[in-house]
Amino acid sequence: MDETAVRRQNMITFFANVPLWVLPLFIGLVIISLRATRSRKVPKLLIYGLPLLGLLSLRTVLSFDLHLLAIVLFALGYTAGTIFGFLAQAKWIADATHRHVTIRGEWLTMVTIMGMFLLNFVNGAVTGIAPDVAMSPIFVAGISAFLGVLSGTFFGRALRVMRFTNAPA
Repeated sequence: MDETAVRRQNMITFFANVPLWVLPLFIGLVIISLRATRSRKVPKLLIYGLPLLGLLSLRTVLSFDLHLLAIVLFALGYTAGTIFGFLAQAKWIADATHRHVTIRGEWLTMVTIMGMFLLNFVNGAVTGIAPDVAMSPIFVAGISAFLGVLSGTFFGRALRVMRFTNAPA
């Protein structure tokens, strides 16, 4: 078999092993992300609940054999993401009432959600294809730190909305 045929066969094998639920999840996340690019009025409860979505990444982080490295880098990334999310959200809050917040359209939500999806997908693919690479310190450090940053942005947003709401008029 020539090199092109081998690559083609590898790609077919790769996509044949992707779970069926991944494509509908991806499409749903794209739709949700695109909605965030337009100004919208959302319940504060949704904003306050988003950090829980970010914490779902802990499942991936805790799956690594290098637990201490993964947790420390996730925590550092989470702290950085929280600061970034807090600072970035300031320019997107248009108004807040007792139960709702009006947020201007922005692309950070798409970057965050798609980034988390991609990192988890890459982790699953690499774990299945090259488990030795998935156990390497560099891979664990990169995935953990980036998942931390992306997850932390949700907490930073919630803190900014809370501060905006409690700020004196």
